[in-house]
Amino acid sequence: MAITRRDWIGGVIAAGLLDGPLAAAVRFDRRTAGFDITLPGGGVTPVFVDAEDWAGVRRAAADLAADIGRVTGTAAPLLTDPARLAPRIILVGALGRSPLIDRLAAAGTIDVADVRGRWEAFAVQTVAHPFPGVAEALVIVGSDKRGAIYGAYDLSRIIGVSPWYWWADVPVTRRAHVSVARGRYAEGSPAVKYRGIFLNDE
Repeated sequence: MAITRRDWIGGVIAAGLLDGPLAAAVRFDRRTAGFDITLPGGGVTPVFVDAEDWAGVRRAAADLAADIGRVTGTAAPLLTDPARLAPRIILVGALGRSPLIDRLAAAGTIDVADVRGRWEAFAVQTVAHPFPGVAEALVIVGSDKRGAIYGAYDLSRIIGVSPWYWWADVPVTRRAHVSVARGRYAEGSPAVKYRGIFLNDE
């Protein structure tokens, strides 16, 4: 069953993802060089997710593409065909399910040592020239289905889309520029294995 944004709200609250290492790496000005999600001329970097990945991961990648649009005013194209990659991509996928992610891991291009085999862990890493014709990628790799989903939604939250916007109409923070400092940012397994949220609606 696919995780919805509502499920993710409960997961974020219970897991304490609100202050992960990725938050400090996201930039909203052009003074610091990094992986640009917004591009000169008003474009944005497309999001790629493999058609073979979990349905929930594909949903989270599509939400990330839409959330980039909510923040910047231009929705990110969603790519699913590995034969038609863009020069710059945000690659979202789960280990063992995304062929492109697995190819990068097998080659040692991305570091998955502290992610592989873990419960709902993820890492975000910038990679130069990961594939022919791709100059740079921002790779969101999950240890499993939920790891990849949490990684995608965590980036959405950090760039300005509150998890409560869908449920409680929290306004989206608009940004003219969004980038991620080059490097690697990992989020380990949550302290609470089975997460959720209880609402007393009486």
